[in-house]
Amino acid sequence: MIKILKIALQAVAIVCMSSLTGYAQFGYTIDHVDGAYGNDVKPGQPITMHLRLQNYSSERLACITTGFRFYLSNNGELPDGEFQVINYDESLVNWLLKFDLIYAINTYSFDGIGADTLGIGGVYLTWNDDRGFDIGYDDVVMTFTTQVDASFAGDSLCIDSSYYPPTGIWLWQMKETGLTPPDWSGPHCYEILPSCCINYAGNYDNSDDDQINVYDLEFMKNYMFEMGPYPPCFDEADPNSDTMHDISDLVYMVEYMFSGGPQPLDCP
Repeated sequence: MIKILKIALQAVAIVCMSSLTGYAQFGYTIDHVDGAYGNDVKPGQPITMHLRLQNYSSERLACITTGFRFYLSNNGELPDGEFQVINYDESLVNWLLKFDLIYAINTYSFDGIGADTLGIGGVYLTWNDDRGFDIGYDDVVMTFTTQVDASFAGDSLCIDSSYYPPTGIWLWQMKETGLTPPDWSGPHCYEILPSCCINYAGNYDNSDDDQINVYDLEFMKNYMFEMGPYPPCFDEADPNSDTMHDISDLVYMVEYMFSGGPQPLDCP
């Protein structure tokens, strides 16, 4: 099956190939990253990158070949087992509605160790106004999810364009102009923090803004008394720093928020 998908992606690239034109005004950008804390990411929790596709040229987009690779900036490829599967959003499947000749999605390995690259390709054959990407299209079209552990602290998790044969470059076909490489603002890299706990404990729901509020109390109550989900970061769930996760933490948080009690203690 994987071999068939690779052949399909190569076929997409071949169909897209024609005389190369200048750079067009369309491509991908990173819209936002869930699990990021500024330009950093926390270990041991999902990191989801949302990619936005924009077509601000004067033509419809008819054909794409695209690849994205995930890697560590200092240590090269992610070690075997750390990124075996790229989880991509179901919105990718909806691209099938955009292309009616060839359409393929494939995960594969850049270095032969583990799946770290996602290849996407599509071509539409019927040149009508309900295929391809419209002029002025601007929306989030896919999300990629992975995670790393604290052993990679100080390194950076990066996403960048990845080439796959036979073209050697990204190739997108415009309806009138022909083949043009799209814009890409990468690589985008996010430093891996040493812990999922930032500054001091108490961000029980591990929200990206690292704020302590009533939502954290609600999360604590649900976890302790209503069989709610486990805290995503147990270091954050120990505001009194006694290495236990119990009712004393909830009391500590209530006193801090409503009775002038001491601030939660620093992260370990």
